[in-house]
Amino acid sequence: MTPEMNDAAPWRMWPIDDHAQRIALMLSGVDDEDEQDAIAEQYLTDIVDDMIRAGCSADVAGDWTCDIAGAAGVLQCDLRHAGGHRAGSA
Repeated sequence: MTPEMNDAAPWRMWPIDDHAQRIALMLSGVDDEDEQDAIAEQYLTDIVDDMIRAGCSADVAGDWTCDIAGAAGVLQCDLRHAGGHRAGSA
């Protein structure tokens, strides 16, 4: 792995937890599933494009954004069960 690629490592540039939280919060209050899918898909497509420009393969970018999407789904579920508030918040 080249130093440039190491700088663009997915865990450094696109941390799963950070992006999953952003997606979950963006989708909070959006009731239409098709709209949710479109919002999340655009967000993740932008990350895939950035990753590929940074030198990651399409497979790595796809796998990474799938992990982000999965984590966002878990957070969305947590938000729904917490009544729209973050778990642990007042």
